[in-house]
Amino acid sequence: MPLHRRILLLLAWFGVACDAGVARADSSHPAPRRIALPGPSQIVATDDHGPPPTGYTTMHRRRKGPIIAGSLMLGVAYVECALVAAAFELGGGKHEGALWIPLIGPFAQLGQSHDSTENVLLLGVGGAQVAGAILLSYGLTTRRRVFVRDDLVPSVSVAPIVGKGVSGLALSGRF
Repeated sequence: MPLHRRILLLLAWFGVACDAGVARADSSHPAPRRIALPGPSQIVATDDHGPPPTGYTTMHRRRKGPIIAGSLMLGVAYVECALVAAAFELGGGKHEGALWIPLIGPFAQLGQSHDSTENVLLLGVGGAQVAGAILLSYGLTTRRRVFVRDDLVPSVSVAPIVGKGVSGLALSGRF
């Protein structure tokens, strides 16, 4: 089998349409262009049950704000507790081992503390960890409804390729 035939079969296998008559030097058949529709690329839905505006598709997206805020609150508060626990363990002073446990540690340490300032700090750090965990779980478990312009909606399609001596699948998409 000639080399150019093998290349055409390989390109057809990967779903690339290849026709020698399509590629011309003249501009009598200009290549199609993707035209952006007017309007904002995304509109946040204020009504959970209404239809999308004309030219838009309804999509549900994760809530990034609570995910980022919750991760930061939980992470910073836990790292602070872990640093305090590590410093006390290395210094050989008080035993602050409960602080290694996320979310529960600061509250468990309250039972072993006899200093009111330490109790206030433990309550603050424990509250920050709990608030961060609640925000993070809210962001991960809920979605918000948005309207996305139709020309920006991702799509994937699979189509069969059948020809003389050639068969396969073509995967095409728009992201």
